[in-house]
Amino acid sequence: MIYRLAKPGDEKALTELIRKFRSEIARMRGRPGSYTPEEARRELTEDLSQERFIIYVAEEETLNGYCVFKDEERTVWMEQLFVDPACRRKGIARQFVTIGEALAESRGQETLFFWVHPDNRVMLSFLKSTGYDVLNLIEIRRRRYGETCPDRVEMFGHTLYYGKGPGNEGG
Repeated sequence: MIYRLAKPGDEKALTELIRKFRSEIARMRGRPGSYTPEEARRELTEDLSQERFIIYVAEEETLNGYCVFKDEERTVWMEQLFVDPACRRKGIARQFVTIGEALAESRGQETLFFWVHPDNRVMLSFLKSTGYDVLNLIEIRRRRYGETCPDRVEMFGHTLYYGKGPGNEGG
């Protein structure tokens, strides 16, 4: 497996991986998982083309996964991580974490940061297995139209309330 920075010739394969990633995230949140190739292409060519985004790919004959890092004032965030389902459990995601840690270190930081939705149990478990743990960042927002996230999420022995819960009558 080769891990490298994305290049212009990767656009078609990378667009398809982004489409799969966005569709999988939508399904996880209870929304129809239909992200179009055009939406994925626009995300890649308009949103992710900004200088602060760094895109790595995993390649073995074809692109098997990608990872987007965001360099925000010398703090490196892993913004997106996707490995094609046929290639999972082969260490690709762990290698992307290692790459991100090296990026953070090269900017004088001691850690790589992640934003993970509280009901993304697969990613949370994966990160826990690599030595990361939930700190103190709390996201506050309203549910998106059609989103069916659970009202309560159990995470590493803690209960997080997403919407209605004890002391929170909001929705």
